[in-house]
Amino acid sequence: MNKTNQELETIIEERTAHLKQALHEIKIKEEQLELCYSENVKMLRLISHDLANPLQILGMSIEALTDRCPPELSKLVDRMKRSTDTMGQILSLTRELQAFGAGKKGLKIESVCIDEIIEKSRFSFQDKLREKNITLNYKKDIEASAKVRAEKVSLCNNIFNNLISNAIKFSESNSTVDIFIKQTEENIIVTISDHGIGIPEELLPYLFAYDKETSRLGTIGERGTGLGMPLMKLFLDLYGVKFSIESITKERHPVKHGTSVELIFQKAS
Repeated sequence: MNKTNQELETIIEERTAHLKQALHEIKIKEEQLELCYSENVKMLRLISHDLANPLQILGMSIEALTDRCPPELSKLVDRMKRSTDTMGQILSLTRELQAFGAGKKGLKIESVCIDEIIEKSRFSFQDKLREKNITLNYKKDIEASAKVRAEKVSLCNNIFNNLISNAIKFSESNSTVDIFIKQTEENIIVTISDHGIGIPEELLPYLFAYDKETSRLGTIGERGTGLGMPLMKLFLDLYGVKFSIESITKERHPVKHGTSVELIFQKAS
């Protein structure tokens, strides 16, 4: 009996030692992750600060050019101005997200005109559409003033710009990208569809994972970071948007292929 008790005590001591070692290793990992997060936040803060001044100078220079440039360059200067304004908004959003991540403030969710945001995104991709001779069809069954609950800058840059960019990237030349908006009593539903090469089935479960390699070359060799979709999901979750993705690869169906993304927004007053 004593021998059995001794054996049990030995087993308990060994398992306790293993448990303590495991807890110690977990603590070390947590400290490493915390340090890594802290360093990343510091780096992001420094980059945001260092970009602010040259961006402001660039914006002021473009403003000075506005009244002095010849008529044939006015459209180009206007596009430069819009682009620098967008960069400034993204920089401001980055600072907002830093404060949000630190628990200092919440992301400002408000009423945003959905038609205005999509028109802004369409403007941003004129050159890319022209380069591949892709037609962007935009149809809407909503009032012009229809609004959704979201944050304006991220809605444009991290959601619609990302989805439209991907649609163009994975579409072949001389094809179309279709955007359709409709509304129900409580929601506004946006569908963005392309007729491109599609997403391989093995990648679909990992589209929103930061630690998985999902980046692919576009149809003319366009590169990406693989971070666009995870960032998009972050904001969609914050807005409370329901979404779905359906995709058929060209290899699977040579004729009816492409990707369709549906976003269901909460209607705002």
